[in-house]
Amino acid sequence: MAARPHEILQESAALLKSQSAGMSLRAVAKRLGLSAGYWSKVLKGTKPLPLSLFPAVVKTLGLDVHAQAQLQRSLLSSIEADHLTSATGLRTENSRPESPLVDFRNFGGEDLWLLEEWYYLPILNLFAVEGFAKTPEELKNRMGITAAQASRALLRMQESGLVRECAGAWERTETAARFPTSKSLAVVRKFHHEMLGKAREELSRPESPEVFAGRLISGISFSGSSEKVKEASLIIEEALYRAANLMADAPKADKVYQLNVQLFPITK
Repeated sequence: MAARPHEILQESAALLKSQSAGMSLRAVAKRLGLSAGYWSKVLKGTKPLPLSLFPAVVKTLGLDVHAQAQLQRSLLSSIEADHLTSATGLRTENSRPESPLVDFRNFGGEDLWLLEEWYYLPILNLFAVEGFAKTPEELKNRMGITAAQASRALLRMQESGLVRECAGAWERTETAARFPTSKSLAVVRKFHHEMLGKAREELSRPESPEVFAGRLISGISFSGSSEKVKEASLIIEEALYRAANLMADAPKADKVYQLNVQLFPITK
């Protein structure tokens, strides 16, 4: 059974106290802006950890990447238990206990060049498509880009160790990638803007039953609390990667897909 949030926090707080004598329960609570009584109840599992305090908890308790991911998954499970049912398809008795994000390598700042052009990441995913010949010429044809763009993309990926040439063909060295960000970056916004442009192109395609069945373009307008944006974002991000894993784990991958989600206020 996966550890619950308060169990992870208990263990981390105890480790911190053993390493730093001054980091008592009261001292940690003060750094988090909580009363000692409330923090004590969080550690006992009788009070929830405010999601807005997640960054502060990570910093104060000195959580490493693994502990951060474990706590995030545990918090998400608690949110799902309170707000989702098996009818959503997001939470079932047979759901994988680990986060689907663990299947993806986290790319850092040195890899952000992959977002400079909309087709760089899709090219990496194209290597997993069955029947792809893995040549610059087919790459050009499948992506709808120029030969120069295809050659430059492969060169940059080779220089970064993401692909390699083998017996006249190219192969990918990384299986899956994601770009977790804690702040807004121009290159990330540009990438999403370009992908939204691709979505507009898709909407402009002549409609047919086959086209309709092969995509999902959907949205919801609703009134909600801005205080719940972070919790909702955790659920949405997990759902994105679960959907990607579902399709990627199928016996045959025949296309590269883009899954975009936008959550933003319409009113001022």
